[in-house]
Amino acid sequence: MNELQQFREQTVSEVTTIINSIIVGVDLGNVNPLEAFAVFKTMEKIFEKAKKTVDELAIIEAEKYGKSTFTLNGQNYEVRQGAKRVDYSAIEEWQIAKENLKEIEEKYKGVLKLTELKQSVLDESTGEILKCPTVTFNKSSLIVK
Repeated sequence: MNELQQFREQTVSEVTTIINSIIVGVDLGNVNPLEAFAVFKTMEKIFEKAKKTVDELAIIEAEKYGKSTFTLNGQNYEVRQGAKRVDYSAIEEWQIAKENLKEIEEKYKGVLKLTELKQSVLDESTGEILKCPTVTFNKSSLIVK
């Protein structure tokens, strides 16, 4: 085992120990869960910043291996190409369709405001019966500022 691998294993072990001690403290009621959450968010920011610092150089180094997947010092790596993005905004037909979609969404947002637990509502100005859109909620989250 080389010096860097040994350092990596020791560092991961120490960080894991710290994280686990915080979790145990929360489980036992000795650590406020909000404080633990704030510590983890701070750690997350530190790790993300550190990762971004080496990210591009790590990809350049990985590409030297000439394969999309390889193993180095017992660690498996995979180089994935960036996602392909298609921009339709310069196409007039797409722009018109998008505007039409915005109008439809605004129309049904109004329906949503008028109804509670109804499946449809009558638009008295047009005589049209408008179906209510479905509303769902994501999981709640906590933000640390």
